[in-house]
Amino acid sequence: MRNLFFGTLVLIALFIGAFYYVFYTPALIVKELPLVVEKYFKDATLSSLNIGGQSFEYPETLKLSKISAEVEWKNDTYQIEAEEFDILNFQTFLKDKKQVVLRATGLTVQRKNFGLKKGAVDATVNLSADSISGYTGILRNGELNLNPYQLSGSQAKFEGNKDHLKISEINAQAYGGQVKGD
Repeated sequence: MRNLFFGTLVLIALFIGAFYYVFYTPALIVKELPLVVEKYFKDATLSSLNIGGQSFEYPETLKLSKISAEVEWKNDTYQIEAEEFDILNFQTFLKDKKQVVLRATGLTVQRKNFGLKKGAVDATVNLSADSISGYTGILRNGELNLNPYQLSGSQAKFEGNKDHLKISEINAQAYGGQVKGD
């Protein structure tokens, strides 16, 4: 009877350890994310990825923190950092793989002639079997550098698919004034 009790405790401990590993350590995400990028972004290569932390909030939110990545895409290199990156419908996404709802805060994206600092994105991405079929969202930022233009406090809605991107309801501060557009 004592051995059965001890064996049951060991199994419970292993289950808890496996649960913790999957939901609270970024090792699995670091391993699988390059494959996801390769599948949905045909011309992109995730050349480096570091995730400082990971947690799971019941029932559906996977939270990644202190992320840095380098992406090679269409002959450009993008340096990307985010304080937090959340997949808000993680369990639903794992089941049907048709839509993913994302939120990123503390976002920095750098490439030649372009820089975004202190940005935030809320996006819904629709997926088909092997590509992104559409996306919508809102981009907010602290500072945007489109050489030679400097914008701050901007916000814009975006939507698109693999063939086009539409940006609308643009608001930003620039050179002491307000810029608006559609």
